[in-house]
Amino acid sequence: LFLKRNPMNEKFVPRPHQQWLMENVRKQVFRKFIANWPRRSGKDITAFNIAIEEAIRKPSLIYIVGPTYPMLKRGLWDGVTIEGCKLLSYLPDDIPWEKDNTLMSIKLGESTIKFLNSDGSFKGGKVLLNSGVITNQATLDIVLTSFTAFRGFEIELSTIPVTDGVDL
Repeated sequence: LFLKRNPMNEKFVPRPHQQWLMENVRKQVFRKFIANWPRRSGKDITAFNIAIEEAIRKPSLIYIVGPTYPMLKRGLWDGVTIEGCKLLSYLPDDIPWEKDNTLMSIKLGESTIKFLNSDGSFKGGKVLLNSGVITNQATLDIVLTSFTAFRGFEIELSTIPVTDGVDL
């Protein structure tokens, strides 16, 4: 595989493993993806760029879910890439967008991208990008119903656990 610009967002050039995931999401090959990638392999930037693509493609309510608000704020909302770019700088210049720091949400064209902790309240959305683990069964039930009703998909991105107890 070679690196090529994302056709929906020229600001992002995915690495081969990110490119594979994004292409398969785009083609709607599956409705559930699980990716275990090591630390600093671009999980957050991939999830965020898939959310941007989906928001541009069709008006949607998109959830990016993490274990806690502080982790979401640090990792995504205020997150910085290896290259030193803020994740929110990947929002397109040619589509109007506005962010709400209090609600941690972005209005992008006719779509909304919301950042929620895993026990957050879901009120029907087309897509869920899961950067964490949903531990609350009631929340999971609502999410799964939402997927069915809105023909959504789920992407679970996590860090590969190492058997010796050292995190990669």
